[in-house]
Parts: sequence; C-alpha cells; structure tokens
Amino acid sequence: MLILHLLCANLQLSHRLFCERHAISSLVCILHGFQTIPPLPTTSYASYLHMNFYYWLRYDVGMFEKHNAKLIYLTENGYASDQEDGGVAGEQLDRIPRHLFVRRFDLFCFCFAMVTYCFDIISDVITAAFHYYDDRAVACLFILLLSVVPSVVLNAVSFAWICDDNYSKAKAVKSRGNQPNGEDERESYFNHALLCIFQIGPLWWYYKALVHGIHFRMESDPIKRRKHFCRMIEAERDATLLRFFEGFLESAPQLIIQGNILSEYLWWHFNEANSIFELPRWVYVQLISMALSLLSVCWSISIQHRSLRMVRPDKVNMHPHESVLQLIWRFSTVASRFIVIVLSVSSYEFKVVPPLVLHFLVSMAHIKALQALNIPSRGLEEGLTLINAAIHTFTPFNMADGPTRWRYAAAYTVEAIEAILFFTFWMRDNSIQFPYKKEAAVLSGVLFVIGISVMITYYSCFHPNRRRHFRIPAEDDENSPTS
Repeated sequence: MLILHLLCANLQLSHRLFCERHAISSLVCILHGFQTIPPLPTTSYASYLHMNFYYWLRYDVGMFEKHNAKLIYLTENGYASDQEDGGVAGEQLDRIPRHLFVRRFDLFCFCFAMVTYCFDIISDVITAAFHYYDDRAVACLFILLLSVVPSVVLNAVSFAWICDDNYSKAKAVKSRGNQPNGEDERESYFNHALLCIFQIGPLWWYYKALVHGIHFRMESDPIKRRKHFCRMIEAERDATLLRFFEGFLESAPQLIIQGNILSEYLWWHFNEANSIFELPRWVYVQLISMALSLLSVCWSISIQHRSLRMVRPDKVNMHPHESVLQLIWRFSTVASRFIVIVLSVSSYEFKVVPPLVLHFLVSMAHIKALQALNIPSRGLEEGLTLINAAIHTFTPFNMADGPTRWRYAAAYTVEAIEAILFFTFWMRDNSIQFPYKKEAAVLSGVLFVIGISVMITYYSCFHPNRRRHFRIPAEDDENSPTS
C-alpha cells in the first residue's frame, strides 16, 4: 500500500508539473523527434499515462524505423544553378531555411578547415622526410603512401565535380539560347587541373564557400543574398564531403600507422635506455602530425552536423559554443579509441584482425537495427551501411535522421567493453613489456570519460533543438548582414 501511495503521489505531482510546464514538455517532444504532440491531459491519470506510453512508443520503439540518410541529403538537394540569374528558383527556396544568416564563426570555419587541411598534409610530408633522413625508409614509405594516394583520389574527385559544374553551367547557358565562351571554359579547366595537380583541389570548394559567404554578408538585396547563400552551401556541401572522405581515407589510417611507428620506437627506446626522454626530433614532429590527423578526423565529423543544420529548414543551426563542445566530445572519444587500437596493433599485430572483424559485424548489427535508411536503392543503402560500419571502427557516426540516444549508447557501450577487455588482458600479459602500461590505460579511460561527459552535457544542455521554439534569429547576431 505504501508503494501504491507513493506511486499515486508521484503521478499526481508529475501531472501537475506537466500541466504547468506544457511548453517545456513540447520542447522535449521536439528534442526527441516527435512530429506531433498529443493533446494535454486534463483530469485523468489514464490520459497522462497514455500520453507517456505514446511518447515511449514514438521515441524508443520508433528508433527501429527507417530514416533518411544524412550523408547524402545535400547531394540530393541542389540549391543553385546558373538559371537563377533573376533570382533563386521557387522550389529551391523550399529546401533552405526561411531565415538565412552567415555568422563570422561560419566564415572562420571555412578558413580553419583550409588551414588544418594544409597543415595536416604538410606535417605528414615533413614527418616522412624526417624518417627518411633518419634512415627509417619503411616508415617514410608508409607515411608517404597514406598521404599521396588518398590525396590523389580526393583531387581526382574534386576535378570531376568541377567538370560536372562547368558542364552544367554550359548546358544552362545553351538552354537560354546563348553560346558559352569556349576560351573561358578551356581556361577554367586548365586552372582547376593545375589546382588538382598540386593537390589543393579540395581547397577550391572552401574558397568558393568563403567568397559567397562574404558576399552574402555584404549584400543588401534579399534576392542576391539568397543566391549567394545557395551557392555558399552548395560549395560547402562538396567541401564537407571531401573533408569527410579525407578524414577516413587519409587521416585515420595515418594516425594508426604513425601511432604504431611511435609506440614501437618508444618501446624499443625504453628497453635500450630505460627512459623515454632524450628523444630524436622526428618524434616531436610526428606527435604534431598525429595531433593534426586526429583533429582532422574529428573536424570532418563535426563539420558534417554543422553543415546540415545550416541548410535544412527542419533543423536549428549550431552556435559556436555548441560546435566547440561537439569537437571536444569527438576529440576525446576518438583519441581514447585510437590509443586502444594503436596499442593492440603494436602489441599483437595481426592477432587483432579477428576482434576488429567482430567489431565490424557488431557495428553492422546495431546500425541495421537503429540506423536503417529509407533509400529506394537497396545497393546504396547497403553501401552506406558498410561505410558506416567501417567508420564505427574508429568512432560512432550517426548517418540517419532520427533520435540518437540509443545509437550512441550502443556504439559507445561496445567501445567501452572492448577497451576494458583489452586493457585487462594487456595488463596481465607479462610477455608484453610495454613501458607505462598503467599510464596508457588511465589516459585512454580519462579521455573516454571526458568525451562521454561532454557528449551528455551537449545533448542535455546545449543541443540546438532546445531552441526550436525560438527559431526566429536575433537581429544582432543572425539576421544582420554585418554580424
């Protein structure tokens, strides 16, 4: 009876609080991804319990439904074309937010992405050069291969996209009865080919996004502002995808290879000198290169979410502090994960292949269960699922729309269990005389806890959806062309 009495009292209090704070509950509903909110309960506890059951059904059971794919959202929604000389097409206006704004922080992100992209590649080349002059040819070869091959692939893709854009422009000019300037076309192809030959093709898209973002802020004509915004987000779409591919084709493998090289050298150096001090210069250069690669991986993920929220009318844009929190969350958890992977590879070499395959299969299972994609093409759906499972080797990635709570919970639980099992087995394995075992385990655990704590803080207190009811931007920081 006491339990029943406490339960009724709790329901009564909850009912009163819900009635008095319906606006807050509405916001929570939207945070959870509900499209509609059930009517406010009036008198009966049955209606209140029914409503709670409805929320549970829509949120926790609805997580198994198929959702749209985030990664290909921008590729399926064009925003600008040369046919818009008189303005932006009406159907395209429906695909962009009603209130358009470009903050200084958005322009800073374009510049930051360009600088880190250059530094990441340059640091890898410098690291390879240090290994070469230190007579470490194998290490130099691996680092160069993982720098050059992905860079060539990315620049080839970038040039293909540039050619596609030029073809679309020429086709649009012909459709209006005009003849395109063949000399300008040849000059454009030549200039872009030079950019890609020198391996800086992806920077072209950031440059375009930056220029149109600046023009948007300087322009006062609403039609021209929308046109510059459309062109900016189209350029950012390509830049973001290229950076995403760069992060997992170049930076992530580079981080594992360089981490393995560094850990094996420190292991050998400690056994020889009984100290990890008085290290050669290439070690410090490689640490900088690894930090830049880690930053590149985390930035490529964070920038995906920020870009999508900037252009989708059903999403709320991210504020600078929210982007910083997400970057810290990713940086900490990814760093923890890479410590586990690098130490396992350097300690057990090819014996880690079965656990990695098992991790891939487990990731495939919970991705198919929690991130099923609503795509007409079965082949594309399976391809994106395989890509996502491969990304989960390094870090969880939410590729589908919808609630993310259980997705991240499943992925990070798998990572935590794997880390605990690895460090438990590794610490007890006396055949592995790696220096500072405890320090490595503690560092990985602390980074993981920090990352998860920041993630929980972000979703609890700083998620952009909490501002969905207050969507109209403030004149002083969002809707002003000079903000």
